[in-house]
Amino acid sequence: MRPLRLRMSGLRSYTHEHRVDFSQAGLMAVVGDTGAGKSSILEAICFALYGSPTWSGRAVKDLIAHGADTMEVELEFQARGDTWTVYRSTSKNNYPPARCRLTCPARDLNLDGRKPVDAEIEALIGLRYEAFLRCVILPQGRFQELLRATPAERAKLLEGVFGLDLLGRVRDWADTVLRERQPQLATLRERRAGLLPDPAAEAERARAERDARQAEEKVLTELSRRYREADRAGRRTADDAAALAARVQPVADAGQADEDQPAALAARIQDLAARAEEMAAAAAALAQRRGQIARDLAALDEAERIRAEAGHDQAGLDRAEHALDRLVAIIGHMDENERAGAAARDALTSARRAHTRAKNKRDQAQDVLDQARRADMAAHLRTALRPGEPCPVCGQDAPELGAHAPGADLAAAERDLARADKTLGSKEKALRKAEKALDQALDRVRAGHLEASAVIATLPAGLRPEPTAPAESTLDSEAQLVLDPASEPAVDPASEAVAAAHAEPSGPDAPTRLPGVAAVEAVRERLAGHRAELDAARARRRDFDRDRADLEQEARALARRRTDEVELVAERLRSRLEARAEAAQALADALGQPPLILPARAPAPAHEPAGADVAAALTAGLTALAEALSAGLGTLLERARARVAELRGQAAEHDARARALLAEHDLADADALQQALGRRQAEIDHAEQRRATAEGQIEPARALDHRIETGAAHLAAVTELKALLAPNKLMRYAVQRKQEALLTVASRLLGDMSTGRFGFGPDFTVVDRRAGEARAPETLSGGETFLASLALALALVELAGRSGGRLDALFLDEGFGSLDADTLDLAVEALVAQTQSGRLVAVISHIRAVAESIDDVLYVEAGPSGSSTRWLDPEERNRLALDDAGLLL
Repeated sequence: MRPLRLRMSGLRSYTHEHRVDFSQAGLMAVVGDTGAGKSSILEAICFALYGSPTWSGRAVKDLIAHGADTMEVELEFQARGDTWTVYRSTSKNNYPPARCRLTCPARDLNLDGRKPVDAEIEALIGLRYEAFLRCVILPQGRFQELLRATPAERAKLLEGVFGLDLLGRVRDWADTVLRERQPQLATLRERRAGLLPDPAAEAERARAERDARQAEEKVLTELSRRYREADRAGRRTADDAAALAARVQPVADAGQADEDQPAALAARIQDLAARAEEMAAAAAALAQRRGQIARDLAALDEAERIRAEAGHDQAGLDRAEHALDRLVAIIGHMDENERAGAAARDALTSARRAHTRAKNKRDQAQDVLDQARRADMAAHLRTALRPGEPCPVCGQDAPELGAHAPGADLAAAERDLARADKTLGSKEKALRKAEKALDQALDRVRAGHLEASAVIATLPAGLRPEPTAPAESTLDSEAQLVLDPASEPAVDPASEAVAAAHAEPSGPDAPTRLPGVAAVEAVRERLAGHRAELDAARARRRDFDRDRADLEQEARALARRRTDEVELVAERLRSRLEARAEAAQALADALGQPPLILPARAPAPAHEPAGADVAAALTAGLTALAEALSAGLGTLLERARARVAELRGQAAEHDARARALLAEHDLADADALQQALGRRQAEIDHAEQRRATAEGQIEPARALDHRIETGAAHLAAVTELKALLAPNKLMRYAVQRKQEALLTVASRLLGDMSTGRFGFGPDFTVVDRRAGEARAPETLSGGETFLASLALALALVELAGRSGGRLDALFLDEGFGSLDADTLDLAVEALVAQTQSGRLVAVISHIRAVAESIDDVLYVEAGPSGSSTRWLDPEERNRLALDDAGLLL
C-alpha cells in the first residue's frame, strides 16, 4: 500500500478541507512546530484505512476538530497494481450518519459499509490494524515497543505482524468445525440407520417376489374368469326359466277368477250400460236449466249496459253524488262573493263622489291662481306704462291707471292649488283601490259561475238540476254590483273605461244561470231512485248466480258419479282385460309364438254419446276384447310350461360345470376363490411396496453414505490439524523462526547504521561488537535506542514484504532528535535504501537537521483557521536548515 493523495476536513487541527499529495515523494520529512498538526496526518491515514486512530480502536470521535460536527477523510492509494480510493466520515451526534466507501475504477469495484470495506482493506494491505501500527505507521511513544517488550509480548506482537495469529485462528476454526460438524455427522449416521442396510438388494428381492405372486394371480384370474362364465350361464338360464314362469303364472291365475268368466263379464257390461243411460238423462235436464239461467243473466247484462251508457251505474251514481255535493258548496260560496261585491260597489261609488268633489275644488283653485297671475302681471305693467302709450300685451293705448300693489294674492292662490292637487291625488289612489277591489269581487263571482257550470256539465243528462227563474238568477245579482255609468256623470275618461269594464259580461264565456238548492235536492231524490233500481238488479243477479252455482254443483256431482260408477269401473274392467292380454302377448313373445289377434281400442268419440249410445259405446269394445282372450290361451300355456322345465335343466348343468372348475384347484366355493385372489393381490401389493420403498432409499442411502464417508474423513483431518496447531508446538516453532529471521535482518541494518558497531543477539539484546558484550535495551542511550528500534522496524517491513504483503510506505513519528549528525546521516541512508524500490518513507520531526538531510520536506504550520501544509522548495528548505530555531520565518 502506497499513499498517493490525502484529503481531510474536521480532523483535529485541520478544521477546513485540506489536501496532501504524496505521489511524487520518496523519502520525505514532515516538519513543523510541536502541535502544528504533523501527527494528525498519520491519524488521517490510519482513520481512512482502518476507521480508528493510532492509539485506540474505538475513540474515533476524539479526532473530530473542536467546533466541527463532522470529520471526513479520503485517501487515494496504490495496492495490488491498481489505484484505490477510500472515504470515511463520522459525526459527533451520529448525524449525518457515518459513511464508508471504497472504489477502484480499474476493477469496477464499489463497496459501501464498514464491514465490506474493512475486509477489503485488510486483504489489500495484508495487515490487520495492530500489525499496521508496527510495520507502516510508527506513532509517537510506540516506536520502541518491540525492542523493550517481554518475550511473551514480543511473541504476540510478531504473531500479528507476520500473520502467525492466523494459525491460532485456524486452530479456533478447527475447534469450531469439530463442535459443529460432529453432531451433524452423528445426525447423518442416525438418518442412515433408519434406512435399509442394502436398499438395492432389498429392491431386487421384492421385485422377484412380486413377479412370482403375479404369476400365481394370473392363474387364479383365469380360473375366476372361467368360473364366472359358467356361473353366469347357469344363472342366466335359471333367470330365464324364472322369468318365463313369472309370465305364465298371471296368465293362468287370471283365467281362474269367477269375475273373469264370460257370463260374469257380460252381466257387468250390461249393468254399466244401464247406469250410463240414467246419468245421460240427468245431464240433459241440467243442461236445459243451465240455458234458462244464461238467458236471464244476459238480460241483466243488457240492462246494466244501458244504465252504464246513461251514467246510472254504480260508478256514475257515485260521481253524480259527489258533483251535487260540490255544486251545493259552490252555491254557498256564491252568496258570500255577491255580498262582498255589493260592499265593493258601494265603496267604489263613495270613492268616485269624493274624487269628483276633489277635482272640482282643484279646478276652482286653478281659476283663482290664473286670475291672481293676471292681476300680478297687470300690476307690473302699470308701473312701466304712461297714459296713451300702447300696451305690450293688447296693443291698445293705456288709460289712466290707479295705484296697485303687484303680487298681493298670488302666493295665497299657489298654496291653495298645491293643497288641492295633493287632495286630488289622494282621492285618485282611493278610487283606483276601490275599482281594483270591485274587479276582484267580480272575478270571484265569474269564477264561481264557471266552476258551477263545469260541475253541472259532468252530471248525466237525466240528473242535471234546472236553473232558477230570472228573478232569482245569480247573474242578476252580479249585474247589480256594476255601477251604471248613466246614473251619475263620469268623472273623466278613465272612470268611464272602468265602468265599461264592470258591465255584465256576455258572449260564449259568460256564465249560465245557476240552479237553486231546491233543484239540487230534487236531483238527489231522482239519484236515490236510480240507486234503488241498481240494488234490485244486483239482488236478481245474486239469485241467478246462486241458482247457477247450485246447478254447477249438481252437474259436478253427476259427473263424479258417472266417473266413479261408470267410467272408472269400465276402465278398470278394460284395464284388467288389457293387462291379461298384454301378459298373454308377452308370454307368446317369450316363446317365439305368433302374436294374439286382439281388437284395437276404439278411438274417443268427438262428441259425448247420450242415452242408448252410451251402452253401445261401453259394450262394443269390452265384449270383443273378452271374447278374443277366451280363445287360444290353453295351447299357449302348455308350451310355456314345457319351456320352463327345459331351461331349469340347462341351469343345473351349468352349475355342475362351475363346481367342477373349483374342485380342480381345491377350492370349496366362489368365496374361497375370491379369498385366494385377495391374498395374492395383498402379497403383490406388499412386495411392490417393499420394492418402491427400497428403490426410494437407494439414492438417499447412497448420498448419506457419501456424506458420512466424506464428513468422517474431513473431521479426521480437522482433528489432526487441531492437534498439530496446539500452542506448544507449531505456533512456538513458527514464532521462533520468524524471530530469528527478524533479528538477522535487523542486526544487518543496525550494523549498517552504526558502522558495524552494533548488532542483535538471539534474545533481542544489543551486541556491542567492539566491546564484545551484549547490552539490555534499558542500558542503551537515546540515540542507540532509536537506531535499534529503527532497525527492527525496517526489518519488520522487509520480512512482511517477504511474507506476501507489499508494504510501499513507512511513517516514522519523532525520535531523530536523539541522533548526532553522523548517525543521522547513516539512518537517512538506510531510509533512502528503503525508497529504492518505490516505497514512500516519511520522517516526522520538529528537528531542523532532518530537513537538512532530506530533499522532500512537507512543512506543517498552525494558523487561526487551522493547520495547513505545503512542500518546501530548495531555497526554503535551506533557510529552514540554517535557522537556529529550526522554524521557517
